[in-house]
Amino acid sequence: MGSKFDVVICGSGTAGIAAATWLARCGLHCKILESRSGPLNVGQADGIQVRSVEIFESFGMAEELLREAYHNIEVAFWGSDPTRRGIGIMRKRSAHATTPGLSHMPRVILNQAQFNGMWLEAMRRLNGQEVDYGYKVMKVTVDEEKAMDPEAHPVTIVTEKGGKEEVFEAKYCLVHYDVSCSYPIGQRIADHFSKANRVFLTGDACHTHSPKAGQGMNVSLQDGYNIGWKLVSVLKGHAGPELLETYVLERQKVADVLINWDRVWAKQMSSMAKEGGGVVDANGKIDFSEVFVRAEAFTAGLTVTYDDSIITQAEGSNQQAATNLKVGMRLQGVQVIRFCDAKVMKSVNALPSDGRWRIMVFPGDIRQQLAYTKLNQLGTYLFSNHGPIQKYLPPGADIDSLIEVILILSGERLEIQQEQIPDAFWPVTGKYRMRDLHKIYIDDESYHSGHGHAYEFYGIDPRQGAVAIVRPDQYVSKVLDMNNHEGIGSFFERVLQEKGQTNGSLKGKTNGSLSEHVEDYTSGQVNGYTNGHVNGHVNGYVEG
Repeated sequence: MGSKFDVVICGSGTAGIAAATWLARCGLHCKILESRSGPLNVGQADGIQVRSVEIFESFGMAEELLREAYHNIEVAFWGSDPTRRGIGIMRKRSAHATTPGLSHMPRVILNQAQFNGMWLEAMRRLNGQEVDYGYKVMKVTVDEEKAMDPEAHPVTIVTEKGGKEEVFEAKYCLVHYDVSCSYPIGQRIADHFSKANRVFLTGDACHTHSPKAGQGMNVSLQDGYNIGWKLVSVLKGHAGPELLETYVLERQKVADVLINWDRVWAKQMSSMAKEGGGVVDANGKIDFSEVFVRAEAFTAGLTVTYDDSIITQAEGSNQQAATNLKVGMRLQGVQVIRFCDAKVMKSVNALPSDGRWRIMVFPGDIRQQLAYTKLNQLGTYLFSNHGPIQKYLPPGADIDSLIEVILILSGERLEIQQEQIPDAFWPVTGKYRMRDLHKIYIDDESYHSGHGHAYEFYGIDPRQGAVAIVRPDQYVSKVLDMNNHEGIGSFFERVLQEKGQTNGSLKGKTNGSLSEHVEDYTSGQVNGYTNGHVNGHVNGYVEG
């Protein structure tokens, strides 16, 4: 019998430590096994895309990253200088590194060793989590009979350290590298991302590709970010183990699209012609710089769209209520003003990565009677005994500990009094049992930063209002109109477990048979997206 842990992470790469930081943030410890003798010294990457910077911000880590990193504002494309008979180069084109309006965060450059070091320090600061170095993982096995028992430790991890074998047992295991085989460098993808819903591949164990677009470290980070909060939800009993099936559904599609896109990208890179800095393909020369610029949203990590599942429900949403709050995509930040003190913020700053679901309410101008009535009725429902706030609240927990309601008003801030806002939206909570005023924002002119026009940005008619359910990882789950109380309730019925309910069988369903979805992806059919340039098949694999 080996030492038992809820989670064992094999490898302290970017995906593993991102998942471990989620666990630490939510008060859970894990065992991290790393074959190296110590932390990464040099690293193999340095380009940090804007979605990765947004994730740093969500953990409260962006300040240090932005201070230490080089801010990549511009990219330049160089070619041979015709005036110097081919012996010199000249700048052919310059372009912005990040398309204006894609994100409020920049693309930055920082060595991976420093990048990973910030995650390691965050883990220590949060709950003293450390990495155990010098452990070579030899084998990972799953007892599939025990895997049906949510309280069992069916995963066995056999390691070697200092010539001695050491065995660990876990409820769940993340593998950041391939422990059972070696594989050639190339554009390849694992046949399976999980085993018995207990062992999950992340990062380079799932997908290998060329280094030419800075995707490896960034996509790995998002793998860990995706699985981390789901492990927290299951281990804390907030959700059933079927939630973990969505990791495969979501991240395998991302890996498929990435590998497919990388094949196109690498081919264009390798076929560059010196003359004019162009790219030569079967159709003749094309402008490589244009290919690079047009792919920017994809490489930034901002085009990821998760398909329907128990936690993402485009079907059943009223997308017209908020046309730019796209279901399945990450919530983009826009300027709003905190109602109580006029502080200018980005809307995503109200949604830190702390494991909570958010219900974002956009009622419009509550000085209008209809808008106020809708808001009051919604608040009464949400906080009633049969509403989702109370229904899934853990015993003895603060009212906002699992689902937090964020209110974004429209109108003139100074014309609305705090007392005009229904009490439900500024509840009594926290250590000192005080009303929390930091849940209410308004879309209005600020003193020094202009108007954010948040309603316009999100495509919401202030006369109608809208509600958005947002996942703990800042992805939009569902969009509804203000009166659709039943739609809110039915969503959470599929995701969360009522207080006192225990985890059931690990044989969960995710909007139908997950195996059907996985088969679709592993068979190779990918509907790619990079301004319409990616659409093909993925037939790669990890050998073994």
